[in-house]
Amino acid sequence: MLAGEGIVLDLAVEVRTELEMETVELNRGRTEVLVSALESGEYGNRVLTGEDYMVLHKHPPLEPVGTRFVAPAGSAWTVQLELFRYARPLPAGRYRIEVTYRWGAGENDQVHTNPVTVEVSPAKLLDVHHRWLGGADARDRLSSLWLADGAGGARWLYQIAKAHDPSAIETAADLDMGRVAALGPARLAQLNDIAAMHWERFASWREAAGMGWVKVHPYGRSGPIGVVPIGLAEQPPPRAVEPALQSRADVLHALRLGADTAGQLALAWLEVDRQGTTQQRLLPLPGRMPLAAVAAWNRSEEPVGATLFLVEPGDRGTLRLRSTALAAGEQKVLHESKADLIGLEIDQWMGFAWVHLVTRVQEKDPVSGEPVERLEIARWNFDEGAVAEAPGWTVALAPGALAASELRQMVPLPGGRGLALLFHQPDGWVVVTPDERARVSPPSPGAASPHGQLVTSPTGGVFFVFHEPERGFSALPVFEPQR
Repeated sequence: MLAGEGIVLDLAVEVRTELEMETVELNRGRTEVLVSALESGEYGNRVLTGEDYMVLHKHPPLEPVGTRFVAPAGSAWTVQLELFRYARPLPAGRYRIEVTYRWGAGENDQVHTNPVTVEVSPAKLLDVHHRWLGGADARDRLSSLWLADGAGGARWLYQIAKAHDPSAIETAADLDMGRVAALGPARLAQLNDIAAMHWERFASWREAAGMGWVKVHPYGRSGPIGVVPIGLAEQPPPRAVEPALQSRADVLHALRLGADTAGQLALAWLEVDRQGTTQQRLLPLPGRMPLAAVAAWNRSEEPVGATLFLVEPGDRGTLRLRSTALAAGEQKVLHESKADLIGLEIDQWMGFAWVHLVTRVQEKDPVSGEPVERLEIARWNFDEGAVAEAPGWTVALAPGALAASELRQMVPLPGGRGLALLFHQPDGWVVVTPDERARVSPPSPGAASPHGQLVTSPTGGVFFVFHEPERGFSALPVFEPQR
């Protein structure tokens, strides 16, 4: 298995006499997981218990860990022990793992499993995509889809992490995708609902034959891989409008922009239901192919119930942002200025969204006459179809300090507090928010990969998430949560 992949132990339990027990796979102190490195290295030998689980996952100290019950004599069952409950990913190497369970107070009142040997191989990260899923609020569980190259070739994995720390992983499962002819990165669908109400998640990507899709769950893939024809012309290449939506009825709604058979701009609306039945429709749109596009989904999820935000060339060299409500056909120009497009970001849940337009403005210094640059960040909120402008801000750029060419990622902060910007410089990374600025130095050269990303927590903390081939994913806190 790859570094960062979940290790799950199947435990068979047999009870010969009636016994008061606790759940074997997780409890406060009865179960011990013994992990021994079979090769020299820093890991050594470790004994993991429910206390390690409480620290790693920030379990409330006064709440029970696991469940107490009385097992009848002669009962038998199997359970799965997820090693991620007790520890972060094992570094590459060979390990022996065994489990003990103490069923009584006596010195010999414990049972041992047979030991198993696990080999963890280095993994070269090729791509990763993070998506927050809602629960108590818009950021409850961090879902990630990552593609890595290991000894057996390219592998797709689906991962779920805790809200307080993106490196406190719950599950990371191989999707057994085989040879998928993806022409672009795979992306998880937006879920405008409580994630716990849905076992499966949709992911989609671009293929030559159309849109590839698959359903995934915390322990792997659900059913076959599918492809939906898009119905748009090959040129210009159809562009995905992020994000796709997984409805409350577990139907995937995905949007693609391109040209119809007459060469006019059109939107392909693609649907995949829970049985895998597909449907497609084309909606004509005015204007030319936009430079960037995102979709805001209404909470009601009615047919064609989305509003597009399209960035397009304006008149006399300007840049224009236009909103288009698909159901009503209503269009509105939200912004127009002389600037270069940097990016368009949307953060949404339950019919409410924040839309951020990031542009680069070049002007001459009125005193020196030298060219100066800055990033202009404009934003709007979307509430069930109503769009309203909100205050924006600027980020100064300067040679040797920050450059637009160094910008790698823009991540919305929760609660409409703006964007966190990630810049990659030769000597490290710089994170900029509307209120703070910090430099990030990963612990090793291998961690300073081009796949370093920011993840924001529900409370407003900012983490730098990076991947090391020998260790998998880790996270460094950049800014502390808002109080």
